[in-house]
Amino acid sequence: MRILSLAVVCVLFAACSKPEAAKEPPKDRVNEESIGKAKALVKGPVPLAEVKPKLVEVLGEPTAKDGENLIWAGVDGSKCFDLKLVVSKGEASGTISGSVHKALEEPYAKCLKLAGK
Repeated sequence: MRILSLAVVCVLFAACSKPEAAKEPPKDRVNEESIGKAKALVKGPVPLAEVKPKLVEVLGEPTAKDGENLIWAGVDGSKCFDLKLVVSKGEASGTISGSVHKALEEPYAKCLKLAGK
């Protein structure tokens, strides 16, 4: 009788408990969509002090630096995305962006390094 009671409790508990939803890994803030938004913020020469806070709001803090240039990089699915803000003498003059699929091992590894991964 005790074993039967225990079995009934186990079955009821299993039936009432909700399975956990499969969680997707968190997306990096730097992805195809956010790079598009960021590029729209940089129109011609603009003071870095004016545009950087806007870019940080969209992309987070830069993940790397190349001289005066600021770089943001991140992974979304099987692609790594990067955006370089071209800076000279305190002015941002434009952006260079790209993406690379993980099948291209060497460029993908370089992008991951920029993303801090």
